[in-house]
Amino acid sequence: MALEFSEIEAGGRRIPLYLLQFDKQGAPNSTATRQALVDAVRAHDYRDVYIFAHGWNNGFDDSLELFQRFFTGFLAARTADPEWKPVFVGIQWPSLVLVFPWEKGPQLAGVDEDNAFQKEAIADLASELDNDLARRFIALAVKGGVTAAEQKELVQLAHAALHGDSFDETGDSLPDPGDLLDSWRALQASDAEAIDGEFGFADEDGAGPQAAGLEVLDPRNLVRTATVYMMKDRAGVIGNVAVRPLLEEFAAAGARIRLIGHSYGARVVLAALSTANLQQKVRSALLLQPAVNQFCFAEAGRIPKSQKAGGFKPALDRLQGPLYSTFSGKDFPLHETFHLALRRSKDLGEAEIAAGAPPSIYCALGGYGPSGLADGSVVRMQIQDAGAYAIPPGSRIVALDGTQGRINGHGDVTNRYACWALVDQDQRAV
Repeated sequence: MALEFSEIEAGGRRIPLYLLQFDKQGAPNSTATRQALVDAVRAHDYRDVYIFAHGWNNGFDDSLELFQRFFTGFLAARTADPEWKPVFVGIQWPSLVLVFPWEKGPQLAGVDEDNAFQKEAIADLASELDNDLARRFIALAVKGGVTAAEQKELVQLAHAALHGDSFDETGDSLPDPGDLLDSWRALQASDAEAIDGEFGFADEDGAGPQAAGLEVLDPRNLVRTATVYMMKDRAGVIGNVAVRPLLEEFAAAGARIRLIGHSYGARVVLAALSTANLQQKVRSALLLQPAVNQFCFAEAGRIPKSQKAGGFKPALDRLQGPLYSTFSGKDFPLHETFHLALRRSKDLGEAEIAAGAPPSIYCALGGYGPSGLADGSVVRMQIQDAGAYAIPPGSRIVALDGTQGRINGHGDVTNRYACWALVDQDQRAV
């Protein structure tokens, strides 16, 4: 059987890239490729294992391009080292590109892209329902507008298509139908504001059932909301079922493991790291525009309306050095809309948010950086493309700000700034 395999070349060096593909339940599409990699690590053919999980993608070809561009940039920037025996690993899993048709900028989503997203997302959600319910869901989801009665029915069907998430970052449970309806209205409000040329954050006090112009809702916005939850859950499954055992096998073989996750891929690697039974710590973790909650690493009692710690806080204790995580105000999905898709009715009437703070407790780590950690645990600095970061002792997280023209979109994570972050991690003595 042919192995899913590629190579990365830069500076006269060639490094193998293994492509490990998994289905939505986390089962490997090629057990031969997975076993060949594990055997090579156990035989010490490779000592330094770099595992990269993608996020929103249109398919395996897109994720392969992401891996190739990032690892090529990294390899070109990393100095040669006779003790370095690397292998690159790309984790490929069935995800969807979340399309917001009102997005502005060079990555503006057109009608064709939105239609393609809707078709795939509706089919994916429907696949979780029984045949009769699936047909009804599809019939309602493709309508141009739905009545109040149809809204209720469609929300119930979307809710039935979602599964519980054991890796929630803020202690919340699966959203109820009312939560989905709130998020649907919030996205609809943002859509309407964008059409008027006045896009901003949705007015949460005006996003209720009686808000003007929202009596008939566009089903496409519910599909977007449900897709955020579906991908959130799926990324956790991939991390726990597919990637966690890999970490355990590599660690048992004495490999030096580095983790990289982009977008929802950050959730993949964090779910794996938080639950793995490791014989040694993972060397480093780099999150590139992570589509996870800003409170995912929070200390207990520091998440609003919760006494729990962030769901991925255990990951920090399983790293040899500080975790690096990028964020950018120019990442449209994570800075402007991610929290709207996760908004719930209980958020209405919250105390006024402090000036300069993220506008919602559901804001993304990749849009705003981390929240809820003890003083001295996080150091924020502008992302750079050369030189060592000046990280104070005791820092658990290095939050790298790319807003000033260095990370200009959700997918802008293969540039020299992003690649240098991994180089800097590699160059640190641990």
